[in-house]
Amino acid sequence: MFRPHSGRSGTLQALTQARADVAPERTPNPSTLTDALVRVEKMARGAALVIVVSDFRGDDGDTWTREMRRLLHRHTGLAVEIRDPRELALPDVGADLALVDPETGRHVRVDTSSKRLRRRFAEASAAEREQLRVALRGTGAEHAVLSTEGDWLGPLAAALRGARHRAGWRPARTLTPGGATA
Repeated sequence: MFRPHSGRSGTLQALTQARADVAPERTPNPSTLTDALVRVEKMARGAALVIVVSDFRGDDGDTWTREMRRLLHRHTGLAVEIRDPRELALPDVGADLALVDPETGRHVRVDTSSKRLRRRFAEASAAEREQLRVALRGTGAEHAVLSTEGDWLGPLAAALRGARHRAGWRPARTLTPGGATA
């Protein structure tokens, strides 16, 4: 975690930190979304655009929504939900499948050939995503959904433009297609 800065140096610092956070030699950060939101609130002094990128899965309860509401009382928020279509439907692989919950380590065996089970799984996934949409709306954050399948850059750029517009921010400078500033 680092104190945010604007401009080119701030962007480079954010990209460097993001790359370091996903480097294979690092162990995953065991903190929760709630912990991250509390740290951001402590660091962000002036009004800022806070972008939270997550799949918003896991057992963090309702505490993260409370912390996000508190954070977005002073800041503009954009919640970028990362969805993997493979997590929204259970495929029919024609046999029992051993599944492990990555958050709890709990093991379960499921019969993927059961149409009823696959339908219930899809319904539960849809209900979970709807609950998330409602929770994010309650925090005051804009909500963008990006998929691991297909183009994500266009939807992300549109969400950032929308968040910037709603916050009333204007860029300090504009880059033209040739790379010159306007």
